[in-house]
Amino acid sequence: MRKFISITMLFLLGVSLGGCAYYPPPPPTIITPSREVFTIRSKALDGTDSRNHYLNVRTNQFRAGETPCVLVKGYSGETITVDLYNLDTGKLRAQNTVSAPQSQIPYLCYPSLGNGSFKADVFLHGVLSGTTTFGVSR
Repeated sequence: MRKFISITMLFLLGVSLGGCAYYPPPPPTIITPSREVFTIRSKALDGTDSRNHYLNVRTNQFRAGETPCVLVKGYSGETITVDLYNLDTGKLRAQNTVSAPQSQIPYLCYPSLGNGSFKADVFLHGVLSGTTTFGVSR
């Protein structure tokens, strides 16, 4: 009996000193749409000027005379701002605010940039959300 009381007291002492461990459940996983910013080159498939007949090729190197386009994926229904910088001079070349329609992927094209290295920063609600760099050479 004395041994039983000793074991019981030892158990109660251990529980009272150790307490009960409580691990809160992990926060719920929030799935956000995949957001991506990259540049594309549009190539005419049939020589027409219709955007429906273009093949968009993902690239970050352009030749003189080509028009780089910045494509912003995953921003449907959002208003975004795209700042385009010339990395060689550090100057802002263009700033565009775009409302991305639901279920569409907007893109911004920049003709006549000239040679150099460029960076496009995408801002969502004033916070940098994505960036891409590209170059235009001779």
